[in-house]
Amino acid sequence: MKIFLTLLLILTAYHCIAQTAISGRITDQKRIAVPGVNIYLKGAYDGTTSDTEGRFHLNTAETGTQTLNVQAIGSKSQELELELNGQPLDLNILLNEVINQLNAVTISAGAMEAGDEKKSVVLKPLDIVTTSGAMGNITAALLTLPGTSTVGSDGRLFVRGGDASETAIYIDGLQVGNAFGSTTSNVPTRARFSPNLFKGSFFSTGGYSAEYGQALSSTLALNTLDLPLRNQGDVSIMSLGDGYTQTLVKNNRALTASANYYNLAPYQSLVRQNFDWEKAPSSWDSEISLRQKWGNAVTGKAGFFKAIKDVFTYSNSRLKVNLENCADNDILISRERMGAFKSWLGQ
Repeated sequence: MKIFLTLLLILTAYHCIAQTAISGRITDQKRIAVPGVNIYLKGAYDGTTSDTEGRFHLNTAETGTQTLNVQAIGSKSQELELELNGQPLDLNILLNEVINQLNAVTISAGAMEAGDEKKSVVLKPLDIVTTSGAMGNITAALLTLPGTSTVGSDGRLFVRGGDASETAIYIDGLQVGNAFGSTTSNVPTRARFSPNLFKGSFFSTGGYSAEYGQALSSTLALNTLDLPLRNQGDVSIMSLGDGYTQTLVKNNRALTASANYYNLAPYQSLVRQNFDWEKAPSSWDSEISLRQKWGNAVTGKAGFFKAIKDVFTYSNSRLKVNLENCADNDILISRERMGAFKSWLGQ
């Protein structure tokens, strides 16, 4: 046991003798003590920090040429080459302040944008015609978005519990008085305008800018197409109808004509109806649009003249309802042609 303790004391004394003590004081350019400075040997685990008076003390078993790193926030880092041979070292380290220069900062005052389209849902014409169940109807495609309410017997835009009259529809910045076609009771209506007439639609179910101040629930802004690049014809084939659009371009003007036919007979043959229809509702519609570019963009006086007109609209539906509470079991037959509504009673 005595031999073991003797060997342990000899090894401990040898280890203490082999260590090198590094101490010193760290100050700045004004000879003021710098506390909290990190001092450590590069590539080793030996290190310490300076106290409130800038003093530090470090013992290390490393030998030979070593690099002492001195780092402090706001000061330039230093690397000192030291020769460690067991002799104590006393250092006076002077730290230089580092001045960081920021790049130029541009401050711009906030402003309200009159037309805030970044917070809206943007739909292209292809998105509308490819939406399942929309059948090429702009409002039907928008009713699939969050925040809208679907009213099966209406077809107009109902947003967040509001009435359809609270949703304002704009075309090229002008509010549309009536954007929907006429229909009979309990039959959803369709938008009067084809999605192919517009280059994009901006629909907001939340906040909107002061540009649309007459709206209450939401806004639907439609922007018509500018001058087309070439002549083209488009054919649309749907399960409930067909359509064709022809565009002619010459110089700075363009003429577009379209015709569509819809028939609900295929749908009614698959889905049972609550009403007894003599004939499935069907409709024809056609429209024409003219676009004329005028002025010179270089001089700052340029623009577009755009005109859209429904040329012909025809709808036909025969609705027969049994009135069990009426005398003699009369039958009410209603008929709508070209927007005129007639009714009569028969035996």
